[in-house]
Amino acid sequence: ADGAALSVGLQAGASAGGGVDLLGLGGERLRLGGGGLVGHAGGPGVGSLPGVACADMQKEFLDWVGFDVLATYGRPEDMTPAEMAEIIKTAKAEKVELFVDNLQSGPKAGVTMSADVGAKHVTLTNFPLGDTWDAYVVSLRDNISKLSQDRT
Repeated sequence: ADGAALSVGLQAGASAGGGVDLLGLGGERLRLGGGGLVGHAGGPGVGSLPGVACADMQKEFLDWVGFDVLATYGRPEDMTPAEMAEIIKTAKAEKVELFVDNLQSGPKAGVTMSADVGAKHVTLTNFPLGDTWDAYVVSLRDNISKLSQDRT
């Protein structure tokens, strides 16, 4: 399916698992919440979700989707070297597989830390990008797509 079909609508209301279903024109379904990310664009689920370290502004979303948030951090300009070292120490001990930054708070805050840990890195947005009627859904789908990509 093309991007337009994947970014059309939000089917409001609880799904069987207690989450929310996103629905595209082509019938693609993405279930969020209620115990984890169930499926992406009509395909299989992403499997077991890894432990993550993330920007403070992404914690609630990642918890809701079903990731195990093991460490959080603030804006890069507010972090001291000691705080970064502690996050790296925790991430190594907890075997964090993914660092998630927030676009509006510093899209590269976790890059160095993820490299030190040997983890993947993605940047998500916590605001709709654009001013079309479906900007929220487009941003949400983009975030989920980034989280669903192969992390090996």
